Amino acid sequence: MSELCPNCVRIVRIFKSKNKVSAIEKTAYNERFHASGGVFPQTVLCGFESLSPARTFVEPPPAPSRHPVSRNSDSVVRLESEQNKKMLNNKFINTMKNILFIIFCSIAFFAKAQSIEKLITQIEKDLFVYERLSPWDNGYSVKDFNFTEQELDEIKSDISKDLMEELMLDRDSIQSYYVIEIFQERILENIDKIAHHKDFPKKGSEFFLVSPDSKLFNFVLDGKTGGSYRSQISAVYYRENNKIIYEEKGWESGSSFFNTDGYNSIDTIQTNSGVKYLLQGSVIGCNTCLRQYIKLLHFENGEPVSDFDIALPSRFGSVEQFAYDVKTKTITIEYESDDQNGMYDYENGCGDYYYEVYLFNGETFESIETHWKKCIKERIKDDEN
Repeated sequence: MSELCPNCVRIVRIFKSKNKVSAIEKTAYNERFHASGGVFPQTVLCGFESLSPARTFVEPPPAPSRHPVSRNSDSVVRLESEQNKKMLNNKFINTMKNILFIIFCSIAFFAKAQSIEKLITQIEKDLFVYERLSPWDNGYSVKDFNFTEQELDEIKSDISKDLMEELMLDRDSIQSYYVIEIFQERILENIDKIAHHKDFPKKGSEFFLVSPDSKLFNFVLDGKTGGSYRSQISAVYYRENNKIIYEEKGWESGSSFFNTDGYNSIDTIQTNSGVKYLLQGSVIGCNTCLRQYIKLLHFENGEPVSDFDIALPSRFGSVEQFAYDVKTKTITIEYESDDQNGMYDYENGCGDYYYEVYLFNGETFESIETHWKKCIKERIKDDEN
């Protein structure tokens, strides 16, 4: 006896034993399979399909157990979801940071790599306009200049505090000193860019006073203050190994080693201890005043060190000589004293006479010759006749 399936009737085959026959003497014949024998007739079977070839019954895999989700499980799911979101957000933020960093570096690179020719052209245009500006002019038309919105906004913000009437945009007029200030900022900003440019001093040095060894540079710009003191704006740059290691800008606050009014010439003196620089300059101190100055210096560890310094304020016409001779390495000073540098005899109309020569001794200048004569002119008396 064999069990085919739990839902099928048991098929029992009755085999003949000795002189014994099954209870069913008449066998059934199956036309489909052409078989006959000890099988139940179709009318007895619960279904003819059970006599078909044996089929393998495969039980389906057990369904996964679905336990009810607790509140704690919900919290875990939400926590995992939030963590996944944070991870995605962090990845996105890091990616954006990297992109922005690359963009920033690219912008910085191209900004530094700005064509020096464009800077030179812009300075030439601005200097051309600046030289024609006067602090004594009543004002200029805004339309005559290519001011940016930022430049105009800065002026408005300054004026709005106390002198709004100084800027009369309704009449398209602007005071001259505001125009001068804008062009000063433009020129000085571009001069600084040129001094730090990779192509400097091969290009752009024409705006500077340059030392013979092409290491010390001085840019000077008329301050156009409008007063009797004709102040100047100066910037000094010192280069070594193709880069600026010291700079001093007169328009910035702080202590000044160099004269803030700049210089007229730069010479070098070769010494056993290295190169020394001799700078000469002058500035108009009032309508009839002149101040002249000479400085000798050298650089140590990228910082300037003073070796000799002398200045002479005077009235126009009082000084005969105040100069450095490159060949003899001497400084000669000759002048008649006045109220700017000594005593002046107003009664006799003269001052004391001074003459002095300084010679370079290898490290600094020392006085080697001095002459002094007191004013001996006698007062002109009226003829008693």
